[in-house]
Amino acid sequence: MGEGCPSSSPSISFLPTISANPSSSPSVSQSSSSPSITKHKEEKEMVEGFFFLEEREEEREVLINFFAATGGEKWSNNERWMDETVPHCYWGGIDCTDDGYVRQIYLPNNQLNGSIPSEVGVLSRLADLYLPDNHLTGYIPSEVGLLYNLGWLDLSDNQLTGSIPSEVGLLSGLIQIYLYKNQLTGSIPSE
Repeated sequence: MGEGCPSSSPSISFLPTISANPSSSPSVSQSSSSPSITKHKEEKEMVEGFFFLEEREEEREVLINFFAATGGEKWSNNERWMDETVPHCYWGGIDCTDDGYVRQIYLPNNQLNGSIPSEVGVLSRLADLYLPDNHLTGYIPSEVGLLYNLGWLDLSDNQLTGSIPSEVGLLSGLIQIYLYKNQLTGSIPSE
């Protein structure tokens, strides 16, 4: 796994028991001699942090599927992709938020060949999907409509077919959309 990524299960050397004390906030006591954790807030932050890391691992898996679906082995620039020692935020063409979520996929003119996988809809913080001048085929997946933070969508100069999914009309933050030089039918939905 990449730097900063958790192992598949957290390492805890004791089994906590939660007890409520009516005179104070809930506390966590341990069955071993480890010091007790008395702040509920600390427990919540630890748990939330673990979930955030799981979500980022899920995003890494989406990028791995994207790489496989679009012939990543033959891309012009696949620098650091698939390197298990490198966090996905450092892969060529990927930019992340400060907290490690994928914010941008920038792979123009990179010999992408194949279909955009529907799993791309999992990248909930994606703001820019920039894949022009490639050899992408198939349909634009309707799951693109799940990318509520998307502001820039450029799939121009590919070989995409079919109609533009109506879900694209749900992207209220979309500022720029470029779909020219494809074999798409219909107009951009305005739902």
